[in-house]
Amino acid sequence: MQSLTVGRIRGIEIRVNWSVLVIAALVTASLAETVLPSAVEEASTTEYWVAASLTSIAFFVSLLAHELGHALVAARHGVGVSRIDLWLFGGVAHLTSRPKTPGVAARIAVAGPLVSIALGLILLIVQIRMIRIGAAAIAWLGLINLVLAGFNLLPALPLDGGRIFQAWRWHKTGSERQGTSEAVRLSLVISGTMIGLGVIQVLMINLTSGLWTVLIAWFIREAARVELDQTMLEGPLKSTTVAELMSPEPAVVDADETLDELVTGTALRHRHAAFPVVDADGHSTGLVTMTSVQRQPRDTWSTLTVGDLATPLTNVATPAPGDSVADLLESMAEHGGHRAIVLEDGNVVGIISPSDVTRLIAALKLAESRVELADTSQ
Repeated sequence: MQSLTVGRIRGIEIRVNWSVLVIAALVTASLAETVLPSAVEEASTTEYWVAASLTSIAFFVSLLAHELGHALVAARHGVGVSRIDLWLFGGVAHLTSRPKTPGVAARIAVAGPLVSIALGLILLIVQIRMIRIGAAAIAWLGLINLVLAGFNLLPALPLDGGRIFQAWRWHKTGSERQGTSEAVRLSLVISGTMIGLGVIQVLMINLTSGLWTVLIAWFIREAARVELDQTMLEGPLKSTTVAELMSPEPAVVDADETLDELVTGTALRHRHAAFPVVDADGHSTGLVTMTSVQRQPRDTWSTLTVGDLATPLTNVATPAPGDSVADLLESMAEHGGHRAIVLEDGNVVGIISPSDVTRLIAALKLAESRVELADTSQ
């Protein structure tokens, strides 16, 4: 997703996807042309559009508050949060680790809807003291927060209600994997029902609302399947070590080399997409990608060094060979990168690329499906 970082709250990066502009335009137009004029007849066109624009901004602030509810409760329980994204379907708080207990999972899940419900009730109380267009705008904002809280409590992953149901079944069965499996099955039933209702809407009621229903149902269906894959693979990923995944003894680049020397030397001989960068003592200092080199003007290649361009080691995942791949993926998520440099006593012993991870996950999925088929045939 193409997103813009707009700030940080309590160390959590806040990003806005371009699709928010589409939703903001639709919300603003609906408020200015339909909702507010139907509630307040004597206002001017300018007043309608100004109030609609401010209300639309407040709507996205309330979505951010919902996600901050999840993020802050997660952080309180030691679950890492890398960022919050606002996008087409609302918002999502990206957790870099999984809750360790069903109780923690449930508390994180319920925090968002509780924030939305609290905001909705407060706004509905506040609008009583307002007049004219201000009262109508705040009343709409309060109601929409309550509606969104209600929708999010549907027991379908990845909605909050689905995560609450998942945590409940995890608690009852003693197995996170079983809880997720049951939550996914329920999610597929709900998404299938929503698709059916969406088709009926398209054929008999309203084309636009019907298509939105089908689109949301499809999103729920696919996201639930991804959730199941992640849970099913957690065990194998924990038992697989970084040493089994990495490409050993990768080609490295001296930090003092110029980009010209890199392109005509190491990169030409080895033809990799990225290289670990080392200092004069052979210790890793960062990672340079050929994509970042290509972005530099050609006339700077003779003077710009690899060290000038490299991503610092502090911003790169640096697992040890004995670490689990599950821990590696959490570290990569925290660092926001797709590659890792494997270090042992400060020396580079391996590198992990996105294709390494993709191939491993594909192989594990095949192995898991074979086990499931064997279990079914018994």
